Amino acid sequence: MESSRRQQAQADLGMDFAKEDQKREAALAKEQARADKKAAKREKMMNMPSYRLMVGTAKYMDKWFLDPILGFILPAGIGDALSSVFAFPFIYYSLCVVKSIPLTLAVIYNILKDVLIGAIPFYIGDVLDVFKRSYVDNLKLITGYIEDDKEII
Repeated sequence: MESSRRQQAQADLGMDFAKEDQKREAALAKEQARADKKAAKREKMMNMPSYRLMVGTAKYMDKWFLDPILGFILPAGIGDALSSVFAFPFIYYSLCVVKSIPLTLAVIYNILKDVLIGAIPFYIGDVLDVFKRSYVDNLKLITGYIEDDKEII
């Protein structure tokens, strides 16, 4: 128990702990509300059809090797041009949904690198394209931005 003189002296010196506790609780509540809002936005972004399309594209193009197969079957550069069309959902999502110019530039860089590697003649580019997983890399970049992964950002 504190005396009223002591409480008054603390209040005169600006040491009102009750007000500080209220401010701290208000700040914690505000931070929790911000975190909840951010989690809801993240959930909404990951449930969008364009995100699911990107996941499917990454699976088919890189994990099932559709990208190098297209380059191998179709003549000189047409397969690489066709496979780059499948990258438009990544560009759309990074530019219009995530709204990040650096992320969009990184996605475009990965796509261009994949097209240039695939365009190396005499099927060498198609063989190298098996090892370059640009769609999976782009999906990791976008997912890292959505989840606020500091290492990726």
